[in-house]
Amino acid sequence: MRHGTQASYLPLTKDVLGIVATLGKVDNDNLSRPYAGDFVADDPQRKLALLKPRLPNGDVPPGFIGFAVNMITVDSMNLSCLTASGHGLRETLFYSLFSRLQVYRTRADMLLATPCISDGAISLDGGMIRSTGIFSLGER
Repeated sequence: MRHGTQASYLPLTKDVLGIVATLGKVDNDNLSRPYAGDFVADDPQRKLALLKPRLPNGDVPPGFIGFAVNMITVDSMNLSCLTASGHGLRETLFYSLFSRLQVYRTRADMLLATPCISDGAISLDGGMIRSTGIFSLGER
């Protein structure tokens, strides 16, 4: 809203109603299906306690950075935005968008981790594995 007058001059933003990260809360029950799990203890950002992926030998894959849903820093004024049932943006909206999407440093790291990727992965150098098993290893 602060940039409304400037945004109207940008052709790509003509039909944009808002940015996901600026939403106050999610009142739609379909979007508010809460993440059913625990949070990282004493984390002010309320990051989700997702188990790190493990290769068949039990090791965490090399190059694994984290889960996309936990890499988002929720603005402090939005941390208190909760649904009627007490769930925040990370465990509702962001989890609905990213689920357990894994983030890796390189495509090579991501490809080595394929046995433990179930909900998709991306790499910082432009690789992508969708949850359907489709690989996109183009340029960044």
